[in-house]
Amino acid sequence: MGRPKALLPASAEPGAPTFVDALVAAFAAAGCAPIVVVLGAYAFEPPSGAVGVAAADWALGMRASLRAGLRALDARALAGGVLMTHVDRPRVAPETLARLLAGGADTSRVPYHGGEPGHPVFLGAALCAALAGAPDADLSPLSECLCDAGRVEVDDPDVLLNVNTPEALAALHGRGRGA
Repeated sequence: MGRPKALLPASAEPGAPTFVDALVAAFAAAGCAPIVVVLGAYAFEPPSGAVGVAAADWALGMRASLRAGLRALDARALAGGVLMTHVDRPRVAPETLARLLAGGADTSRVPYHGGEPGHPVFLGAALCAALAGAPDADLSPLSECLCDAGRVEVDDPDVLLNVNTPEALAALHGRGRGA
């Protein structure tokens, strides 16, 4: 993408929030706290209301970044479960966040739209503890536990959004939310 995805504009409007700004605002509005932004290859100042955490082993992939974020949380936060997303998925409807947060801390949940799984995902307390405590070489609990996650059907196509190319960014900027 030529620059950190987190700092890309979430829409084509002048002064649009960045991907990370939009996500932090949405999670904060849904009542998530604390909000952790994991920094990898590129360091930047996280948005107000979020805590930045460096993932020294970011090159190992998204699971290593997830583990760094979970390890930054205290036991109380982990016991409540964690709502997690990748930064290249900058839009999600408030109703989707509310549905993912409902249902208790023990059950992991994945949003589905049109039969396809998306993001963000809610990681139940047991999964959070397993991932946070996993040795650096063992990141398998995520795949194993999400296979058994609760399926939450949502009318939100943006859970499938994944901006990985300049063309995907142009398509995002060319359409409205949920279109």
